[in-house]
Amino acid sequence: MSTIKKNTEVSEVEEIRKKTSRSIVQNQKLITGIIIAVVVLIGGYFGYQAFIQKPNEEKASNAMFTAEQYFGMDSFSLALNGDGQKDGFANVISKYGSTKAGNLARYYAAACYLHLGQPQEAVKHLEKFNAKGTDFEALSAGLLAAAYDESGNKEKALDQYTKAVKFKNAMTAPFYLRCASIIAYDLGKTQDAVTFEQQIKKEYPNSPQSRDTDKYLALYGHISFD
Repeated sequence: MSTIKKNTEVSEVEEIRKKTSRSIVQNQKLITGIIIAVVVLIGGYFGYQAFIQKPNEEKASNAMFTAEQYFGMDSFSLALNGDGQKDGFANVISKYGSTKAGNLARYYAAACYLHLGQPQEAVKHLEKFNAKGTDFEALSAGLLAAAYDESGNKEKALDQYTKAVKFKNAMTAPFYLRCASIIAYDLGKTQDAVTFEQQIKKEYPNSPQSRDTDKYLALYGHISFD
């Protein structure tokens, strides 16, 4: 291989690394964006089926209605704090925190806090959110990972991304694997980073992330430029 070609490919990989370093927070926002897209599509169904089934949940679920609408419009401050007439998720938690709807409000509130640049508040709500046995398990694990990462706790972020991947959600798992790969590399865990990229390639070959696995593997020194 010519020196020019090799240098060109090295340069391409280094550019990926530079963009990654500049945009860790953007990556986490994209995670949250994916999560929000999923929530908007399935949150109404799974959220209410999994969490709001009994008559005594009616007040709590009604209180969330406007907040969910604002959430779907990316109006995160209004969704969290209300509009002066209707409650936001924060008030729903305060008033109905012991209900299943109040539990779900914690998830939404965490997503709002993350978008509003308050990851530590997001962590607090997600650590209290009970998603066991629902389709929110993978989503909440990924969101918690993003919150930990933005809070500067990369070790916990990596642990949470690893947990999120185990749920085998085809919509989010490849992205979580990529984020885990980036964080592992940042932490000096290069072999783990390689393993995450290989997992994308093997288990999610049709995902958008799979198109970049060779470049990331090259960045991690796992493949040659031959």
